[in-house]
Amino acid sequence: MITVKCKCPQARHVPENAVGKKLRCPICGQTIRIAAAEVIPDGQGAADFDANLVINRGPTHAGDKLLLGGVADIAIGSGAGCPVVLKSENIADIQCHLIRVDFDPSRWKLQVVADACGVFVNGERVTDSQLENGDTIDIGEYELQYTVAETTAVVPSLPTMEPVSQAAPPPAKPVVSRVNGNSCPSCDKPLAGNAKYCMDCGIEVKSGRPILTSQGVDEDALYEHAESFIKLISLVVWATPLPMPIRSEAFGMRKPYAIWTIAILTVLASVAFLIAASGPDSEGYGPYKNLMLWAPRSQPVHVAIPANELNDLAKLLPEGKRAELREKYDPEHKLNDLQVIQTMIDAEAAERIGEFHWYQLITHAFLHDTSSIYNFIMHLAGNMLFLLVFGTRVNALIGNIATAILYPILAVCAAWAHILSLGNGFSGPMVGASGAIMGLAGMYLILFPIHKVFCAMWISIWYGLFRRIFGCKIFPLRGFWILLIYFGYDLLMSAISAHFGTSSGVAHWAHIGGFTSGMIISLAILFSRQFNTRGGDLFSVTLGKYAWPLIGKPSRWIGCDARPGAGIPRAVNIYANQPISSRA
Repeated sequence: MITVKCKCPQARHVPENAVGKKLRCPICGQTIRIAAAEVIPDGQGAADFDANLVINRGPTHAGDKLLLGGVADIAIGSGAGCPVVLKSENIADIQCHLIRVDFDPSRWKLQVVADACGVFVNGERVTDSQLENGDTIDIGEYELQYTVAETTAVVPSLPTMEPVSQAAPPPAKPVVSRVNGNSCPSCDKPLAGNAKYCMDCGIEVKSGRPILTSQGVDEDALYEHAESFIKLISLVVWATPLPMPIRSEAFGMRKPYAIWTIAILTVLASVAFLIAASGPDSEGYGPYKNLMLWAPRSQPVHVAIPANELNDLAKLLPEGKRAELREKYDPEHKLNDLQVIQTMIDAEAAERIGEFHWYQLITHAFLHDTSSIYNFIMHLAGNMLFLLVFGTRVNALIGNIATAILYPILAVCAAWAHILSLGNGFSGPMVGASGAIMGLAGMYLILFPIHKVFCAMWISIWYGLFRRIFGCKIFPLRGFWILLIYFGYDLLMSAISAHFGTSSGVAHWAHIGGFTSGMIISLAILFSRQFNTRGGDLFSVTLGKYAWPLIGKPSRWIGCDARPGAGIPRAVNIYANQPISSRA
């Protein structure tokens, strides 16, 4: 027999053929695996298996404990022949090796295979690292923690752990006493004194937060490809005042077909609108102007032109044109030449003013700034970036039907916030999808507050004709930080505009209204218990056990299996001749 430890403080006995198999401890019920690159003969290994890896996060086997033993190097990778298998497309067949350094207590070092993707220990990329108790190892989308258990005397009388049969039902829950008085705060089941997780409820014992699951992000490939693309973009966009999100690791179980469709429709509609605005009937956009959002109080305004400028215009008019204008604007011949020209200017300005229609609350979100090609590309590209980073993750969680319903609702909320912010003042039309997209960002803030968002900032300074200084930084931020930065920026800019009575040409109140609406909708989703992730209830991701008075304990709503080792809970499943005054 081989003496090893599970999460209980007592020693355990494992049969010789248990290496590589899944086991269950009869004392605590935890499912563990024995990781060794060799068969351990009977009678040996008594001082072994005191070091282990716990899978804190990953697409599979989250919460599993891997007991490390033997003297042969232990391969870690996605290949089926590895003693430690981490299934992922982003992990090589053999990613790295664990190499034995010493016994009693066990000491191991991590050595990364040449040309393999990055492996990080405590957030630092390594190729060869001596592991210390408590070190965190990131391999692809997996996070593992290395620990070395305290030496414990062998207890020969304890029962033997048997391999878990995939077909046979789990054994009945044993009657055990609490170890050190520790129990799960949710289901009140006894736990070992050093237990960090309750596998039945799928939570961290100390905080009450669910064990999170994130989609895989190959950080090395992300950094390499993003920096190459940013070098190209920086030829046009020289600097970024705010972090630009480029990728989210938030988890979702569905393909975001709704957001992909919305993105395609927005690009096509915006390009068609640009072509229409550049055509022969572009002045005032002709019949297309009423697809933009106009305030219900939009009225023609008097365009005051100095008398000397009007006089200069009158001198330039040929007699035939003068007669034509007088016939059109002064058929009764009551006005002088200067008054006729002023009337013409006011009439042309009035033709650019559209009328408010209810459908503009939605159609404005599919159009973008056409004042110039540069503005059009920057406006559309920026909005689509945010839509794909944040919108696809929300879509992947709540589903395509819910997203298709909520997106126009968010566009309407953003549009009304913009209209209300205008008061009785006149404003030109508003176009852009960012009000609705900020609504999705508000939902992301509530649904995925602590999942990482990879962001980029860069600066490009040219000196000489073909020489420049380029600096780029790609870094991860928690979701709530990046979104609060943008929300705070909109609040600041709207306050500055209100104080000085100026406009930046950006509809900040549309952003604020959409963002706030998204937060309210997502809170309603949480309280209605309609959506969940593999990591547990979303509301408890932020508040942990402090959310339980509002939503109940996980043992009540997650459908916990009362059997020991039942595992992590199931997933429940932004005029051609007149600038647009506001861009969303």
